[in-house]
Amino acid sequence: MSKSTFTILFYARKNQVNRMGKAGIMIRVPVNGESVQFSSKLDIEPELWDATHQKMLGSTKAVREFNALLDDIRMSLRNRYREIEKYEAYVTAEKVRNAFLGITVRQLPHPLEASRSRLSDRRRTATHPSKEDAVRTAGTGTRRFYLFVGHRTGDTSPTDCQRLSFITSSIPISL
Repeated sequence: MSKSTFTILFYARKNQVNRMGKAGIMIRVPVNGESVQFSSKLDIEPELWDATHQKMLGSTKAVREFNALLDDIRMSLRNRYREIEKYEAYVTAEKVRNAFLGITVRQLPHPLEASRSRLSDRRRTATHPSKEDAVRTAGTGTRRFYLFVGHRTGDTSPTDCQRLSFITSSIPISL
């Protein structure tokens, strides 16, 4: 696994101020040369922004809370990056942004994937005739379930049944 570059940059959009004279704080997340930018939904008076330290200038309670909020955002982005790095093949800036914003949807495996893997394990270990009968029975149940799901969803194309060619096809199934 190669090491990727990852940084988090905050900047104020001083060229676009709202009606109250405040600038929005933007977040830029570059990962391996690819970067995404999105709003933090925070506003600040442009003259209070320190661009070099990426913080709000001052020492009042409001300033400390604002800077703590920026640190929380930074920590959350780092955690999302580590999570993606741990569980996925590669990390992109867009994946980090989507995970932070809650857009990322983890893809769940197909309901039959577990049955398929169990059945293939049973086939590999089946040496005794009674074990082969157990495999055939499990295959029939899986095939019936697949046809039932296809019947319920209206997806009963022959190619779906062909994907289950590892299941014994000698057993007649009627719905």
